[in-house]
Amino acid sequence: MTAAVTFEHVSKSYQRGHAPSFREDTTRTVRRLLFHDVPRRPQVDALRDVNFEIEQASSFAVMGPNGSGKTTALRLISRITYPTAGAVRVRGRVGALIEVGTGLHPELTGRENIWLYGRILGLRGRDIARSFDSIVDFADIGVAIDQPVKQFSTGMQLRLGFALASHLEPDVLIVDEAVSVGDAGFQRRCVQRMAALHKSGATLVFVSHAPTLVASLCQTGIRLNSGTVEAMGPVEEIVEGYVAEAIATETREETAAEPIKVRSWDYQFTPRRGRYLGDLAVQVFIQAPTPLVDPVFGIGVSRPGGASLIGCSSRANGLSVGTVSGNMELRCDLEELPLEPGDYEVWFTAMDDRTGRYFLAPHPLGPVNLGRPPRAAAGSFESVGTTVAPVVVTPYRWEVIRDADATAAGQAAS
Repeated sequence: MTAAVTFEHVSKSYQRGHAPSFREDTTRTVRRLLFHDVPRRPQVDALRDVNFEIEQASSFAVMGPNGSGKTTALRLISRITYPTAGAVRVRGRVGALIEVGTGLHPELTGRENIWLYGRILGLRGRDIARSFDSIVDFADIGVAIDQPVKQFSTGMQLRLGFALASHLEPDVLIVDEAVSVGDAGFQRRCVQRMAALHKSGATLVFVSHAPTLVASLCQTGIRLNSGTVEAMGPVEEIVEGYVAEAIATETREETAAEPIKVRSWDYQFTPRRGRYLGDLAVQVFIQAPTPLVDPVFGIGVSRPGGASLIGCSSRANGLSVGTVSGNMELRCDLEELPLEPGDYEVWFTAMDDRTGRYFLAPHPLGPVNLGRPPRAAAGSFESVGTTVAPVVVTPYRWEVIRDADATAAGQAAS
């Protein structure tokens, strides 16, 4: 199949620091001519020997951490800049939204920018006129269409920029994380528009840090890191690798920054009969490489991925542990849990009581199963007051009043 975009041994370097002034450029030229002495400015490599192809009519993801070279790759595809080494080949007309305001002239009105953008893409007047109304409708900026773009808010610039890039018949549509600036409704319309363009035969190149969105829109992709290609293949593998690397990086940063580390943990659950579900004992084995004065510890219980249901603080319990250093074990006994059986999650945290600073930010220890979840009755449904899976058990009683209308009438007459 024909490639819409081809990168062949592409490298891109930038000079570190500020852009040189006219005076600095003149001085460097004179020194080069007279003394053959031109001091080299330090450079940063945004991309290094990158090779990949994007097939026509495919949807392609570019993922990676900040600073990995994603935006540089998109700038090369859209010909905003050119490679330092290697070759970038693109077939067809390119529509790009790499940052808010891409392709918009601030002094021209929104209406004038639509015509200018179309002409730059090589479209004829009747082609632009045919798409004009759909661009205005999608941008949804009202009478501002006749105001200079420099008077637009960031959201309005984004709306017009995406409408231009996606409606003027692009063969290759490039979209960076800029769409995240818009509100939820506009983001949904952008996703629908990108999916429709891809279905019509356009090539989509999409950059995002949202794994779910990438997986739903794209078929294949690459993962960049420090300017090089770490992986290339089906989007499921790219997303899985990106998420795993993000979690590993976050764990390394937390471990380096937080003065308390969780080495391991365990729990014992003792069920009860009657009103309460049972008792839960949580053991946490921690390590404090440097001495910490009288930290406050916390244990929490929540639904998986939900808000905290139960919180236990060593400060509220009147516990003072003094100076903590090295390895130690903590145990918290939660008695008479007023919960329904089911799956829950246990959290642990540690804080400096004097400053309120975390020694260890709220940290998930892991899942716990507290009894068996209730079996849903046939034909049951969820609504307020009749939920299939309640969480908290509280004392309550029912009362049935017969002939309520007659009772109410009697009360009104009296």
